Amino acid sequence: MKKMGLWKKLIIATVTICALFFGGVTLAQNLSEQSIMTATNDQEIEEAIARSQKEFERIDKMSVREYYVDYLDYDPRIVVDFEEKYKVDASQTKMKDVDRERNNYLMALTSFYENGNQPILAKNEEKEDGQVIIGESGEYAYSLETLSSDVAALSDAIDSETPIIEICVKYGVDPDGKVRDLSPEIIMEIDQKLFEISDHPE
Repeated sequence: MKKMGLWKKLIIATVTICALFFGGVTLAQNLSEQSIMTATNDQEIEEAIARSQKEFERIDKMSVREYYVDYLDYDPRIVVDFEEKYKVDASQTKMKDVDRERNNYLMALTSFYENGNQPILAKNEEKEDGQVIIGESGEYAYSLETLSSDVAALSDAIDSETPIIEICVKYGVDPDGKVRDLSPEIIMEIDQKLFEISDHPE
């Protein structure tokens, strides 16, 4: 079998990271399954990339409300809070026009409303036979630490727990608590801190 080109694997990884940044842990997992898990040769990799690019082009044309409420079927309070904070109409604001700060806030709101019942720290994830359980939403009940570390692409060698604990202590939040014990702003601070300690280039 012909060996896969490294650059193609990097493209797939980049596409998956982009999927995470645009709100959809579910979307990222689906694209990952379509590409990395199932692609076994160059043609399949190229087809997976093409599918992902087409889907992202479609998402770019959606409004924030269409994407989060209609497409992802997420809690409508995400767009309500987004509108309130930025004084915008989520039905008129296109995903392609959402800047980094606003996107980070949408991600934090998603964590708060969609994963509020999950633990803050990975060590407190509920597992069966070594695997994280399926939560109420029908998805894996990952902690904020796990999901935020994935978005920041942290390696296993980087300590993600300590900075999260430090931020929680700063705001008087029990780090052994749930995501709902945090505010979206604190979640944003955690996400930013994990990104800063990652190996991402400046």
